[in-house]
Formats: sequence, C-alpha cells, structure tokens
Amino acid sequence: MLSPEIKTLKRAISATKKERKYATVQLQPKCPKDTFC
Repeated sequence: MLSPEIKTLKRAISATKKERKYATVQLQPKCPKDTFC
C-alpha cells in the first residue's frame, strides 16, 4: 500500500509532466525546433 506522501509525489510529477507538455505546445510557434526552450 502506497503512503500518502508517495501518492502526492506521483500526482505532482504527473501534473508537472502535463504542465511541461502544455508549455511546450505554447512555446512551439515562437521557438525554432533546434532550440531547447
């Protein structure tokens, strides 16, 4: 059984991944493909 800390951490990580994906989509038109934003 997972502890609440681990569940919270996993939820935070998945949220961060979604935010990063959304941020990448938002930045795409402004950034050249060879540039890491």
